[in-house]
This record gives sequence, C-alpha cells and structure tokens, in this order.
Amino acid sequence: MMSALMSSLTSIFNSSSTIFAMDICTHIRKKASELELMIVGRYDSDKTIY
Repeated sequence: MMSALMSSLTSIFNSSSTIFAMDICTHIRKKASELELMIVGRYDSDKTIY
C-alpha cells in the first residue's frame, strides 16, 4: 500500500514540475535551453515536496 502511494506521489511531482517547466517557463523565457528547463524542473519538484 505504501509503495503504491509513493509511486503515485512521484508521478504527480514529476508531471507538475514538467508542466511548470514546459508551459510556464517557456512563456517567461522564450529561448530557454533544455539545461535551464531541466534545472527549473528539478527546483520545482524539490519545492513541491517541501
């Protein structure tokens, strides 16, 4: 039961950080590189957990 909950939460965190990085950050910074988007996505997923 616990592993199913952890898997679901991981999927939610990952998708929310991807949505934030791809949809919001690309509108703010039009020429963002993939590295910048990856860094923003990682920061967002860390921030979502805490």
